[in-house]
Amino acid sequence: MRAGKERAIPQNFSMTNRIALNLIKKEQSKKRRVKGKRLDAG
Repeated sequence: MRAGKERAIPQNFSMTNRIALNLIKKEQSKKRRVKGKRLDAG
């Protein structure tokens, strides 16, 4: 892998986590806390 890609990996992972967390927060089908929704999703 190139050095530029290796530096971008943590940023990409952070962005993916942020998007996933926002989707979980918007989910309205189950009335649970974010922690419970994450456990259901995993």
